[in-house]
Amino acid sequence: MILGLFVVLAATMASKIVLHFDVNETIILEDIAGGDTREMCLNKIIAKSAAVLPAAGGSWTWLDGTPLNDQTPQPVSSLSTTFELPPSAVPYYRVKSLKPNALNFTTHEHGSRFRGIYDDLVAKMTHGSLPEALSKDGNTHFVLPSFFRTVAELHKSKRSFNIVIRTFGYDLPEIAKSITAFAQGLHPDFPDFVAPEFEVTDEKIFEGRYISTDAGANVEWRLSNPETKSNLSEAEALELMESSRITLVQDDYDHWKASGYNPQCGKPCWVTKGGGSTKHIFFDDNIWPDPKDSIVAVRQRESEGGDYVPMSGEEIMAEESKSIVKVFGIEACLDDNYFLNKINLCCTANPLRALDREVIEVFKVAYAMSVEKKAGRVSMDRFIAALPQHVKAPMAKLTEAAQYDCELVVPNVLPEVPENWAELVCFSSCVENTLKRCVAPTDLVTFLRLLCGTAASLSGSIEAQDVDVERFLAQIARGDGPPCN
Repeated sequence: MILGLFVVLAATMASKIVLHFDVNETIILEDIAGGDTREMCLNKIIAKSAAVLPAAGGSWTWLDGTPLNDQTPQPVSSLSTTFELPPSAVPYYRVKSLKPNALNFTTHEHGSRFRGIYDDLVAKMTHGSLPEALSKDGNTHFVLPSFFRTVAELHKSKRSFNIVIRTFGYDLPEIAKSITAFAQGLHPDFPDFVAPEFEVTDEKIFEGRYISTDAGANVEWRLSNPETKSNLSEAEALELMESSRITLVQDDYDHWKASGYNPQCGKPCWVTKGGGSTKHIFFDDNIWPDPKDSIVAVRQRESEGGDYVPMSGEEIMAEESKSIVKVFGIEACLDDNYFLNKINLCCTANPLRALDREVIEVFKVAYAMSVEKKAGRVSMDRFIAALPQHVKAPMAKLTEAAQYDCELVVPNVLPEVPENWAELVCFSSCVENTLKRCVAPTDLVTFLRLLCGTAASLSGSIEAQDVDVERFLAQIARGDGPPCN
């Protein structure tokens, strides 16, 4: 039960959370500024989760090795909703030669195998009877139900939280109407939610801009409101967002684009090292595992009262599932608890709490392997590589049988791990999702079983090759695994 979940975790969370939500393909499935229709956006979010691998002659294959024109119908589990993909894999949407097909992806020969998923999304977005402020046609959700459910459940649980809507586009007036209607109890799915404090007036809609100061020597982010003529400094803007129940911000796309999409020039988010009384979490579909391309500019201070300084691209990547969340539109659409689960993960003090000692030791080794080049992010591949030899051997055979390319090399020398490594470690999405399914005490065999069923890329390969996972896990349990090649 969601209510109970947040009450239980209250002791491990900051006293207040400020939730920042991007708009396009995060909480709505259309792009008003870009001119993309709902149908186009549904195709795009599938293309963003369809991973491909480079093949000979400059061609591409799907993650399971099948050619792009293979039209065998695929389930949702065949898509990749993990922050980090297997080696060499990239989203279809991110390949320059393939991206033009994204807007009509599921009617193109490449994406026709995913048409059933498109139909599932359409069915989920169809309601039947919605007021004008909540639907453009009276039948289809404008704002995702998962967003409204998040607000309603947090409000019901008496959680201290604020909402900040963030966009580069010009869609804030329409978003404001929908949120206001929801706050007035007009949403038929949430008739008992009446919260005037979440109604949006013009005084709550701002422009966030980077302004040159000191004759161009420095750049500051400021928040202004055309209605009130206010012009807030970064500190004043932060105070506003941490005290107002809802704030809408149009961010500075021109500055971000002019910088070459520099991570330090995107939509700002704020982090206090070691935690603090307020925790900010930023949801955006355009967060990528690329240190040179981030839409969220995370700024950190050493302690409360200190000055915020920009984090590097690598440091920002390590904040995924801590202060920033890469949103996969498919999951946000199909799972009404999507944002609630992500908030739970970001706010949980110790994600390893349900694991027994042996599993934690593997994570410690995997962290040591990841700390220098991956900012401490433990992926599925690095976790498997860090397994003790008698466990890694059967898992190597399992990935081989599944035709899943897994890098299992461990460096000869690993850096020393600090005592607080468990506070510093972060995870790829597939490892993160596996940790969410763990119930204490989770042993190593149980964790690997959950991992094989949760990691979309591996589970898809296991299913495609009809691999008997339990046969390999039985070898681990008996301790009679074959030598690892």
